[in-house]
Amino acid sequence: MSATTAGAHISWAMPNRYGQLNYYLYAQQSQDIHHRNNQVVGVSFRCRSGRRQPDHPALTTIKTTAASCSPAIPAAQARKNAFSYGLTASYDMPRENPNEASVAANGSLRTDYAYLNASASAGRHQQQYSLGASGALVAHQGGMTATPELGETFAIVEAPGAVGARVANRLGQSINRQGFTIIPYLDPFTANWLDLDPQGLNDHVEIVSSSTTVVPDSGAAVKVKFVTRTGYPWFAHVTLPDGAAPPLGAEVFDDNGRAVGAVGQGGLLYARVPQDHGSVSVVWGERSGQRCRLAYAIRDDAVQQVSSGTPHQSAGRE
Repeated sequence: MSATTAGAHISWAMPNRYGQLNYYLYAQQSQDIHHRNNQVVGVSFRCRSGRRQPDHPALTTIKTTAASCSPAIPAAQARKNAFSYGLTASYDMPRENPNEASVAANGSLRTDYAYLNASASAGRHQQQYSLGASGALVAHQGGMTATPELGETFAIVEAPGAVGARVANRLGQSINRQGFTIIPYLDPFTANWLDLDPQGLNDHVEIVSSSTTVVPDSGAAVKVKFVTRTGYPWFAHVTLPDGAAPPLGAEVFDDNGRAVGAVGQGGLLYARVPQDHGSVSVVWGERSGQRCRLAYAIRDDAVQQVSSGTPHQSAGRE
């Protein structure tokens, strides 16, 4: 509680808390140069919900010279404070002029591309409407990427095929369909850790390396690329005609000669193949007898087979 007196001004305030609700009671009395008194009493409150940021306080004010009631609905916040809104209503009863009532509403939305805001207010003698948008468009080697905000030092992140993934520990939008996103703020001359969160990815994309660090200069636009691999995940238990398993670490190549997987212990093969059917080569040496070829067909029930017990597939040597 505090009370101060300065000339013709007196104020009193008392903050309190009840559970997750913080509220603030106050009163104020002042006198202007024309010796007109003005008394104000009010209460503001702020409520936390989960891990969200605190809402803007709602305020109710009563004046003796002009009675008004202005309750404000606290902002509704979504993930990363994406959406907020407010509503205010007032009713004034001044001594000289007729009674005046007014209402006002506003809202803002943070999208992956821009900040959007709108407001409207109406009273006895006036109406007002406004719309606004702000953001930035970054041109780079891979095209152009929109972002709702942009600092002096930022990163252009590329993760081919990783649509929907986010850099977990940084403010920024998700990877777009072109495989890019913008991290709007980086700390210059400092190690900035960037971790790509795979949550939200479909089964056809694998992040090979999900973490990196950059040390940018002040005002730099840093290009960061995360290595990804696209295709159908495929598990198989491989046995050769003599009953043995391919050696641990044997590489798996698709029909185009690209490495798509490897053989683990006990002949367990994991690969990410480009199509739902085709063939791959398993190679563990340079001699002709140190390779074999496998035909595969991925079905909807194949996942169930793998989860309950890895199917054995015999491989013919090439």
